[in-house]
Amino acid sequence: MKKITSKSTNGETNEQQTNNKQITTNNNDNNIKNEKNINNNIAVAEIIKAYEENIGMITPVISDLLLSYLDNMSYELIVEAIKIATVQNKRSSAYIKGILKDWQRKGYKVLADVKENVKEKKKTNYQNYDQREITNFDDLYAN
Repeated sequence: MKKITSKSTNGETNEQQTNNKQITTNNNDNNIKNEKNINNNIAVAEIIKAYEENIGMITPVISDLLLSYLDNMSYELIVEAIKIATVQNKRSSAYIKGILKDWQRKGYKVLADVKENVKEKKKTNYQNYDQREITNFDDLYAN
């Protein structure tokens, strides 16, 4: 039985075109994976740099702890938690872990989520009590 192949306008057979498409797809997948690896390396470097500049020497256990949060949130959030711990003078991995757990529980994924929450907190810091209507000042100061 004779195999029927058709040639495209550029002289390639269907099989060659399919192979070329597969190679292109694999190259695109590899490029995406390489980009993710580069971004992940940048994230790891930023987290370690922030920790060592603000808290102290990072150990493998603390590194693993902090990097485990990268699955659920951006590295900017982890760096922000380190900064908050520094400002609060609570320079410990336990304090940072507490901040990150709280943010994870609240569903924060990016730094904008935290900043939005800070804005909301500032708005609600002052209670909006209705002003009392005082008409008789003698009753107000009566013993």
